[in-house]
Amino acid sequence: MSQDEEWFEEQADRALTLRSDGHYDEALEILYRLEKTGIHRAAIVGVIGATLYYMKEDITLAMPYLREAVLLSPRSERASLALFHALFESGEIDAAFDEMRRYLKDNESPEYRRLLADMNSE
Repeated sequence: MSQDEEWFEEQADRALTLRSDGHYDEALEILYRLEKTGIHRAAIVGVIGATLYYMKEDITLAMPYLREAVLLSPRSERASLALFHALFESGEIDAAFDEMRRYLKDNESPEYRRLLADMNSE
């Protein structure tokens, strides 16, 4: 492993630990630096988006990261679900279901199936 890769791994681990410990702003500072490296960009923007959305509850700031995560990793169920929930919560219902349809067109998702079953039972 090169020094750059080692640094990246150490910083990523540190950011995830800070995030787990509830230090979201400190974690985001590190994640923003990691994003600029371009290394593992899809994963990093996904974590940034999830941190902003789920932990900081800032849909406006999270949305571009969630969208980019889906563009970079279109087969990522986690990225798709995060974008779906953010769109739905922000009132973009049609866009949320467009994302669900996009994902389910080429992928299986027990989580989306469960969501649909829950919605149909209400």
